[in-house]
Amino acid sequence: MSSKHQITMRMAPIYRRARKKEKPRIRNEYMAITGLTNRKYAETKLNRYAIDPPPDPSIRKKRNKGHGGRKRIYGPKETAVLITCWAASFFSCSDNLKALLPSYIQSLKASGKLIVEPDVEARVLKVSRAQIDRILKPYRCMLRIKKTHRRITKPGSIQSRIPIRTGPWGTPELGYTEIDLVHHGGPSSEGEFAHTLNMTDIATGWTEFMAIFGRAQERTFVALRALQNDLPFPLRGIDSDNDKPFINDQLERYTREQGIEFTRCRPYHKNDQAHIEQKNWACIRRFLGYIRIDTQKGVDLMNYIYRKPLRLYINLFQASKRCVDKVREGSKVRKIYEAPKTPYERLMERDDVPQETKETLRKIYLSLNPIDLLKEIHEALEILGIHGGWEEPERLVEYLMNKKDR
Repeated sequence: MSSKHQITMRMAPIYRRARKKEKPRIRNEYMAITGLTNRKYAETKLNRYAIDPPPDPSIRKKRNKGHGGRKRIYGPKETAVLITCWAASFFSCSDNLKALLPSYIQSLKASGKLIVEPDVEARVLKVSRAQIDRILKPYRCMLRIKKTHRRITKPGSIQSRIPIRTGPWGTPELGYTEIDLVHHGGPSSEGEFAHTLNMTDIATGWTEFMAIFGRAQERTFVALRALQNDLPFPLRGIDSDNDKPFINDQLERYTREQGIEFTRCRPYHKNDQAHIEQKNWACIRRFLGYIRIDTQKGVDLMNYIYRKPLRLYINLFQASKRCVDKVREGSKVRKIYEAPKTPYERLMERDDVPQETKETLRKIYLSLNPIDLLKEIHEALEILGIHGGWEEPERLVEYLMNKKDR
């Protein structure tokens, strides 16, 4: 008998009826014939077949011959389009990718980066979030990147005049932001090295960044003023952690004179600043990683990436979800999220944004496409010595699909 199924069917009753001393011999003989190496698995299989033997697989295949099942909807063409948009979004999750597909396909077609047939495009636009996960699952396994987290910033000491903000933000007005410093010291915190000042708006998710050399109070303050001028809306509020570059007389006096609300989170409560902590990973660590940058040339290159391609890519082409409500069901709390949107889309939907600002942003959006921005980002990262694992979507599609076929 050549079939493992038939061998198991023949030996299972013998194993089941055998005495305790004889069972190891029968099991070892069964493992030698079938090639199994796990003793417990072999025992379980023999016992299960003796009690409830499954049908012969060869008979089942013969019975189903001629019945192909459901027709396949998403083939290689649809997969190639999905991988192209997925690569252009820098490997976003399925929720965000589903929301970005219409704008990405339109932008990439207009720039000549994507050629897609109308029927293929229609099928891709109808794909569900779960189906995106199923299609991209083998390719995600090929491109999996290990992530690590570390933090070395310490709380400040001048805190008396700055109130603590607790509880959720709810639905704040446009211009209320969270700020944080992200270090780029690598495995060591010795000496001077680069830091990134990160600022994100709570209402829209609009994010601005600037690199500074060291973490001196004066340099942080100058960078904060620069980010305030770059925002497409007025700054109304700042919420920071208890780090010394923020908790100082200079920033507290400036915010009081300008009518800007200044608050801080509770010491050692990282989740009080969940919005900015999420952006620290999605907008900075995801691209620059954890390497050490300790030269002024490196800081200048970081600012080129931040102020030009990365700022536009994150705010115009990267979607995110926001929690709009929490419902308690017994002992559990269920979170309700809105549909994924980019900061640009949230900004365009608001009535408190001037029409001139919207027109300026719309012109910028129509003149760009995500693949060119992502290529510019990674070319600059290559100069810094950072290899992000990104390449042209056309080459990536060909590589992944050929690798899967093998």
